[in-house]
Parts: sequence; C-alpha cells; structure tokens
Amino acid sequence: MIFVHCARIEEAESHSHLFFKCSFVQHVLVVINCEAPIGWRWKTWSECVDWIKRNAAGKTRRARGARIILGTIIQGIWWERNRRVFLQKNSDYMDTAYRILRLYKDYSR
Repeated sequence: MIFVHCARIEEAESHSHLFFKCSFVQHVLVVINCEAPIGWRWKTWSECVDWIKRNAAGKTRRARGARIILGTIIQGIWWERNRRVFLQKNSDYMDTAYRILRLYKDYSR
C-alpha cells in the first residue's frame, strides 16, 4: 500500500512512517505541541512506549491526560489516513491538528 499523506508516494506505508517520519504528521504534531504541550518527540515505537510508561501509567490527572492525548492523536491521524485512502478527501495539517485538539477537549471532560 502506498502512503497517502506524503508527497513521496513511492514509499510503502508503515506505522513507523505514519507516526514518526511523515512530514504531514510532523506538521500536525507541531501544532498540537503548541496548543497542548505533550512532548511528542519520539522517533521510534520504543521511545513512544517509554514515554507512555513514564507519563500515562497510573490514575493521576496527568496520566489520564497523557492517555487521552495519545489516543486522540492516533485516532485523528488514522482517521485522516482513512479519509484519504477510502474517500479520496484531504484535510490540511491545521484542520487535522485542530480536529485532534477538539477530540481531546471532548474526551477530557
């Protein structure tokens, strides 16, 4: 399957590319980090898992927020990916970032 977010359409789709290497997703994450600083600076799945262990474990308010923002980022990126693959519709990175932030606010209530 060809990766749909990037202009480099010759690159095969992978989770690593989708969440860590895609320039579209990196722009989305910059906007999210400006609005809700979470420190998404991982370059690999193992770095992501380490962040989850440090920040999302437990029952504290901060841990709950970390789980919610991580889940909404993954959900929002995957939603945009599926729109592009199945509906041939694109959003720009700002729309995608603010959709994720709205989801985060809704889930945080």
